[in-house]
Amino acid sequence: MTSAFEREKINALVKELDLTLNSALYDIGFLQATIGNELVAEKIGNSFSGHALDVAIRAVIQKTLLFVTRSWDDNSDSIPIIVGKLEGWGTTLEEDRKDRKPDFPDDFLEIGQVEHNIQELKKDAEGFQNSEQFLAAKLHRDENVAHLLKGKSGHRRKLKKLEIKVDPVTYDQVIELGKKTADFVTRILQIWEFTLKDSNQWIENSEKHTRLFWKTLPILSEAENGEQ
Repeated sequence: MTSAFEREKINALVKELDLTLNSALYDIGFLQATIGNELVAEKIGNSFSGHALDVAIRAVIQKTLLFVTRSWDDNSDSIPIIVGKLEGWGTTLEEDRKDRKPDFPDDFLEIGQVEHNIQELKKDAEGFQNSEQFLAAKLHRDENVAHLLKGKSGHRRKLKKLEIKVDPVTYDQVIELGKKTADFVTRILQIWEFTLKDSNQWIENSEKHTRLFWKTLPILSEAENGEQ
């Protein structure tokens, strides 16, 4: 169905997903510059103010984990729901592009390719949802973040029934899952709005500023003891 009502529904869902993405990109860049950075332990170790920074780092990790898992939940503003709603819109979206950019060549507008791109997006999304790393992230969310159900969540029972065993999700995997989820959102934006959003550039900018922060931050334990 490509009615005006359905178009407005998809517009609202995509806009909400885009707003969520903007914040997540800065968080991912922050984590890329922080996790595994040897300066972090040096700057915040044995420090009461460093403890506050450690709490902030852990909060951003959880926030990124929630960005990933919520983006794939079976609710109205999730990636799988939106991708499902995009099916069948290929021809209409191509007509929209021609109307908005009549002087642009068909190759640039991807005329004849949009429905194929939607199907590719759907296939890739299904693969992501079945990946071991995502299943581990979802399990951690259910048992340690959203609920205190360690070892007994419905998600774990489902995995046991399917005879799927996953290792605990790592910080690096949370970052990678965040980047992949961001990529799916930008692909949706490209298909629906025909806008190019360079999520990698946003992440790189955040990472650059965060690395500068850790570089210029004094050793907090020394600052607290008046040694600087």
